[in-house]
Amino acid sequence: MSAPSTPQQKAEAETASAARSARIAVTIFPILVILGGIVGVAMSGTLKPLAPSVPWGLGVIMFLMGITLTLGDFTRIAKRPWVVLLGTVAQFVIMPLAG
Repeated sequence: MSAPSTPQQKAEAETASAARSARIAVTIFPILVILGGIVGVAMSGTLKPLAPSVPWGLGVIMFLMGITLTLGDFTRIAKRPWVVLLGTVAQFVIMPLAG
């Protein structure tokens, strides 16, 4: 296959590559989460010393996710505030009741 010659062809090739990478990531991520859960249960004694660092790690992850938000994200939330309300209810009512 020859290299793309026009800017449009280059952009299409980059888009296709990004879509392929995203598809792979979306496929592999749930597998990694399940494997991580299995390792956590199987090796809980070994991983217990890491417990104090979990809140800090989650804080860093949440911060890094937050800095990727754009004005458009907040606009969508303003147009559909019930989604935020539903998430809040689930977090503070349904999850504690579920145990």
